[in-house]
Amino acid sequence: MRFYDLDIDVKNYAKRIIDAGYRCPQDINSVSDFVKGLKTLNIWNSVEEIWLFRREQNAGSGSTLYALKNNIYNGTLSNTVWIDNGLHFNINNASVTMVNYKLKPSPFSIHVIDNTNFAGYTTSVELGHLGGGNDRYFYFPGGNREYLGYRVNGTQQFNLGSNVNSNNFKSVLFSLKSSISFDGYYNTTYKSGGSNSNFDWDKDGTTNAAFKYNYLLGTNPNPTTSSLIIFNDNINPLYLTYYSLYKSTIGKGLGLPWNIIN
Repeated sequence: MRFYDLDIDVKNYAKRIIDAGYRCPQDINSVSDFVKGLKTLNIWNSVEEIWLFRREQNAGSGSTLYALKNNIYNGTLSNTVWIDNGLHFNINNASVTMVNYKLKPSPFSIHVIDNTNFAGYTTSVELGHLGGGNDRYFYFPGGNREYLGYRVNGTQQFNLGSNVNSNNFKSVLFSLKSSISFDGYYNTTYKSGGSNSNFDWDKDGTTNAAFKYNYLLGTNPNPTTSSLIIFNDNINPLYLTYYSLYKSTIGKGLGLPWNIIN
């Protein structure tokens, strides 16, 4: 490893992990190549935060998930196991909680790589229980729960797909284009969510609850998640280029689906 060749932001990330008493992540070069690529694509300034769940791209042990850009957004692990491909959520309600992070108003995008495979509840970003069927969740990507937003009287707002019948890793991007309009990608397939006047994120979407990546429940083997990345913009127009970069850097070895850019 040539530490002096690393991107400066990745050097700072590695130093924070080392200063906390852990070894330098063994796959730090892939992390550096990813960040350099984001800067080349002019996406870096749109990155709100990056949480890398793979053992060789983070501390790899202990109960802290280190955020790449800002130490204040580190996550606390509960009932998860570090493995090569990410964090394994080994029991229901296993979670990563980022107590200091709050989602911003629209526009924004959330990108998740995981291998969930079952109908029903799945892994999710949980933003709080508001009652009245209006709980804020972003579900990833299993069963019939691939949707963006919150429930209005128990009705989902945006469904990216139907049943997922594979244990393979998948890429899901949800983007809020405005407070009432959204779209997304499932692997390399685009889907527009249009607009929904019942959905007003900027009016209703902020909660005081902790930001949490959570495994809810299910009958199939519990999932592994490789990363969670949040952007402060709608990056759907750049997604396929971004996804190609992801696959060739921090996503190597996950067997992510082929894309048209390669």
